[in-house]
Amino acid sequence: MDRRAFLGASASLAGVSSIPHLTGCNQVQASAERLVVEPSAIRLFDSQPGPTKVWTYNGQVAGPTLRMRQGEMYALDLFNKIGQPTSLHWHGLRVPFEMDGVGSITQNGISPGQSFRYAFAPPDAGLFWYHPHMNSEEQVAKGMFGLILIEERNPPPVDREVVWSLYDWGLDDDYQVPGKKAFQIWRGEEVYAKHSAITTDGQAAPDLEMRRGERVRLRIANTSGNRRYALKFEGHNPWVIAWDSNGVIPYQLGDQPLIIGTGARVDLILDGTGEVGQVFEILDLFNRDFEPVPPWESPEQTAARAAERVTRIRYLDTPAVRPLSELPPPTAPIANPIPVPDLSAAELIEIELGQSMIPVREIPKIGPMAAVLAEEHGVSMDTEVGLWTMNGEVLLEDLETYNCIDPVPAFECKIGRTYKVRFKNATHVDHPMHLHGHTFQMISRNGLAYDRVFMRDTFTLFADETVEIAFVADNIGDWMIHCHRGMHQHGGMMSTFRVT
Repeated sequence: MDRRAFLGASASLAGVSSIPHLTGCNQVQASAERLVVEPSAIRLFDSQPGPTKVWTYNGQVAGPTLRMRQGEMYALDLFNKIGQPTSLHWHGLRVPFEMDGVGSITQNGISPGQSFRYAFAPPDAGLFWYHPHMNSEEQVAKGMFGLILIEERNPPPVDREVVWSLYDWGLDDDYQVPGKKAFQIWRGEEVYAKHSAITTDGQAAPDLEMRRGERVRLRIANTSGNRRYALKFEGHNPWVIAWDSNGVIPYQLGDQPLIIGTGARVDLILDGTGEVGQVFEILDLFNRDFEPVPPWESPEQTAARAAERVTRIRYLDTPAVRPLSELPPPTAPIANPIPVPDLSAAELIEIELGQSMIPVREIPKIGPMAAVLAEEHGVSMDTEVGLWTMNGEVLLEDLETYNCIDPVPAFECKIGRTYKVRFKNATHVDHPMHLHGHTFQMISRNGLAYDRVFMRDTFTLFADETVEIAFVADNIGDWMIHCHRGMHQHGGMMSTFRVT
């Protein structure tokens, strides 16, 4: 099937934004948008004998794109019609703490048959996305995700805009999303390689039809549960103008692929430099060039890894929009009102990402549930499994209620102060790290300072790398900080930090 993706950077900012602190309520009012999560079924492969059971928002995969205006109040009522509690997290949005949608930390889960009102005024413009933050490894895998577009007051001038939601389906032998995924991951079972399909908005990606001389703003969100992308645009050299909804001084990719970590978003300017009738591939190189070799993979399997086609750029048999010489240099979106870190006064926080092998019976705090699942799967309680850690600690969800179990903040911040966080990846794989409620500046990677300002909310840390970020603690509450690969997040690589 098809796919697409990016990763990136962000831009310069200005003064501290004031984020109103609002509370949700369970009373439904007519003025709010309505989002219903409910069971449905779709067919992803022509060859599959029956449909795949999914969970949808308003009957769609991906869910409907939510449109908001920067700085204006927005309200949405979420109705739960699936058989387990859920919530709604606004990925990348600096919403008030009470609206962040993390079960047991910011709100109680929305029980089956119940609803919850989310209400806030988004301070930033750009491309964001929404998904549950309770049992999200399974709920996102079954189709619970959608895009958010917050209107810019003066968007960069282009001929048209194309928005992609990249998603990677992983189905079992029966073409269904595996259940109890966290436990299957802990026992070391590969559940993603049976039947896979990459889609945009729940469908195989169509060709991107273009005209010579046309300027397209291509906006991409990686909404996959686990997959990362390294996109190569054959015959084209796109400009990156924003990362994670924050503008960056435009730069071209050159010969480098565009790496988009799980949860990240990127805005590109793609100019129509081809000729009538030409066709170019958009390829994903991540599996071939960046995915670590797991211990169970044979040398033959590694050698057989190949670039995968996401889609094609196809030039129409129509007159050019304009001569290429008339295309001006691209411009970035206007900066969002994000406080600039004061690095001279920053307090340093160090976080090491690791992995520990422990027997099932010793999985912290969920012993009884682990025993039940071990028996269901025929696994010995002495089987060692890998839990992902932050500074040696794990944070897990209860496998029945999906509430985080005894979250203890990894660090505390004072409102208005700058904090530098040094992440050291002591594992053999990459981790797309995401901070809730805040936008941060990329400072350095492996000791080398960034040559332009990148403001992000999600960044990828490759094996054995050290990355420094800095942010101003400008949003009061307890906030998640975690790897956005579902396998790692629900395997323990979650924590919280507190702003007071």
